[in-house]
Amino acid sequence: MKPIHILVVFGTLLASGHALAEPPDEQEAARKAFREGDAAFKASRFEDALGAFERGYELSRRPRFLLNIAHTQRKLGQMRAALASYRRFLLTDPKPEDRDMAKDMAAEIETLLAEEDALRATTAPPPPPPTQPPQVAPEPLVAPAPVVLEASPEPEESPALYERWPFWAGVGVVVVAGVVAAVLLSGGDESAPRSGSWGELRL
Repeated sequence: MKPIHILVVFGTLLASGHALAEPPDEQEAARKAFREGDAAFKASRFEDALGAFERGYELSRRPRFLLNIAHTQRKLGQMRAALASYRRFLLTDPKPEDRDMAKDMAAEIETLLAEEDALRATTAPPPPPPTQPPQVAPEPLVAPAPVVLEASPEPEESPALYERWPFWAGVGVVVVAGVVAAVLLSGGDESAPRSGSWGELRL
């Protein structure tokens, strides 16, 4: 046997051993996942369809599972996830018809997301005003204490007229003047004696 033939046979044995090492019915499990996903998608059970397609992709890594995953995510309204799945599918170098479909879907979703972002930006609430430093309350104005004016001393009460000594002095003068006037007006000899109960009097 030539050495080349031995190498081919050894390689065949290695390939057979690798095939025996793979889990059996893996491809059948992937086909079953696809059928379940397809039936759920057609019945509008998109959550179930998404789970089945993701399971089929994990089993087989077939690119078309990515396309089905993207379609299902779009149905569920998961637009950003769907866009990411379409882009992953385009990186697998798919068939032209599948590539064109994925490109169209991705472009449609990109436009939709851009419109949503623009609408969200116009309807977003205005940013809060910058925080102001805490205002220090001014100290309350304290009214000055009222000025107490000293009461002016009350004027001493003047004594009554009859309590004043000049009054009595004036009275005395008037009385004396009256006596003198009476004597002068009485006439008569100044040397004539006058009789009285007290005896003779001379002025």
